[in-house]
Amino acid sequence: MSTIECSIFDGINHAAGVVSALSACGFSSEDLSLVVCEHENMSMTSSSTMGAGPSPSSQAQVFEDNPRRGLLVAHSILVDGIGTVLVTGSFASVLVGTRYGLKATNLINALTALHVPGADVDSYAEAVRRGGSLLLINAPDHMLDRVQDILLLHNVVDLSQRAQRWRQQGWKYFDPHGLPYTNEELNRERLQQANEERRRCDFHPYDRDFRSHYYLTDVHDNEPYEYYASAYHYGYRLVYDRDYHGKEWPTVESRARRQWERQEGQPWEAISDAVYYGFVKGQYHNRAWKIPSSLGNFPGLNDDVRD
Repeated sequence: MSTIECSIFDGINHAAGVVSALSACGFSSEDLSLVVCEHENMSMTSSSTMGAGPSPSSQAQVFEDNPRRGLLVAHSILVDGIGTVLVTGSFASVLVGTRYGLKATNLINALTALHVPGADVDSYAEAVRRGGSLLLINAPDHMLDRVQDILLLHNVVDLSQRAQRWRQQGWKYFDPHGLPYTNEELNRERLQQANEERRRCDFHPYDRDFRSHYYLTDVHDNEPYEYYASAYHYGYRLVYDRDYHGKEWPTVESRARRQWERQEGQPWEAISDAVYYGFVKGQYHNRAWKIPSSLGNFPGLNDDVRD
């Protein structure tokens, strides 16, 4: 059995990072679809029409979200109430299937066709209207927990809280007959999103494990957990960088130390145990996910530090 897992990200970068991570875990391009408002600032180039495509009237395009991840084929599709969006993956055909004649497509109907819960479809559509990136993942049920972990690592939006803010501002439901957001409205929404992000605590899906290690060892030396949180996270993320993947701690510690001191400035001796624990935790989950060694660098880590 499988489930369609939907999530929203602010901007393309976090969503594309999830696509890269899930692809490394064995998800195919047919399992992953992105819906991105064309207002997004992406490097785009036109390409020739891609065969039959979702529709003869949809202009095939490609965009490069990150040189490490390569090119993703996307289709430019007009959506009621949103305007033009770029869609990758099999969801493009589902969306185009909601079009009648020469009319625009209907995102609500497309999500409903995939059995996305009715209480959520309005919020997903409104999020795209406001510039969000919608990611749809066709996930086997036994992988749902792993998918959730990856989403959290890439700053997935808490859509229930986001929709609550919209309702406080007078929003009730997504109106497919409404006008797309203007650039001024998008800029205003992004400013509010930035304010939300500043108030959000730095969360990691394994913070409970990291906190347990902090309280059960002498790592803290009278410093609060928050002092070590970034070190735990750093160690965990090292496992998913190609320069550290599949290697044991003694062979990578010196490089990890140089990279940490260059990026963070905290004394290595104070946080090395936290980094090591995060690294071991990352190795454990890496083996559980069976991520191949061909995985590229994890976003956010420098790749110019070499032995």
